[in-house]
Amino acid sequence: MDSTDRWLLNNLSTVELALLVVGGGVMLSVLGFLVVRRLYPAELRIENNDVAGVLLGLLGAFYGIVLGFAIVVLFEDFRAADQSVKAETTALAQVYRTTDLFPSAERIAVGKAIAQYALAVRTLEWPLMRDGHESQRAHDLFGAIYTSVEQATPTTDVQKAFFQEAVARLDDLLAARRARLNASVETLPPVFQVLLLGGALVLIVFLFFFGTRNFRAHLVMLAGVTSVLTFSLLLTLMLAFPFSGQIAVSSSPFKLGIVGRLDPATGVPRSGLCDNCFGPP
Repeated sequence: MDSTDRWLLNNLSTVELALLVVGGGVMLSVLGFLVVRRLYPAELRIENNDVAGVLLGLLGAFYGIVLGFAIVVLFEDFRAADQSVKAETTALAQVYRTTDLFPSAERIAVGKAIAQYALAVRTLEWPLMRDGHESQRAHDLFGAIYTSVEQATPTTDVQKAFFQEAVARLDDLLAARRARLNASVETLPPVFQVLLLGGALVLIVFLFFFGTRNFRAHLVMLAGVTSVLTFSLLLTLMLAFPFSGQIAVSSSPFKLGIVGRLDPATGVPRSGLCDNCFGPP
């Protein structure tokens, strides 16, 4: 199910998804209602309105709680994924800044490793995360950052203090990268997905058997409820995969600030304003 959801997000625009999920859901519900109306006239369905109304209210309240809980949790996960990206780029900038007092050659080595890693994340790993994968090259370049810091040889007390700070920021960088990659593969458990889809289906079918003498009013109510339910399900789909689809976490933090200005070839920041300083991979 996850692979199908990702394929839909990655290959259809948001408008196309809305037409498919919301529009398709409304069309199917209307067709289903027309079939039920033909088999069971309104006079027969009205007899069960008292019982159906109580059950529909209880079911609607329970499903509303479950759906609201899912949306809130997924939205928080989406925000956490975005924060992990910002935390990762912040840690990269801090690692580089802590090398200010390192010997020139060692500082350049760290700058190159950081710039090449950031470039690989943006150009290679980000497209792979759309399908829940990571880049081996980005993984290797991440190790190169560790190696470049470990090879530094601080001599003065001040350099040693900055070296310890760089090591601490490497730990933050590792945690942020791990959080980002975890967010790209995590989603709602299958049982919860079945509950959301099944609950929406049961609610819509319940409306079929709720009798009213005004056919048009019943049809409008059915279409309205179906639209709200399917739109909510579409929202959970888009939030469940924070790095897939058009509404996704952006890689722009990797091209901002000192991280965006570092030249992958020289390891030295480029001067001036720089919206996209990265050279070729």
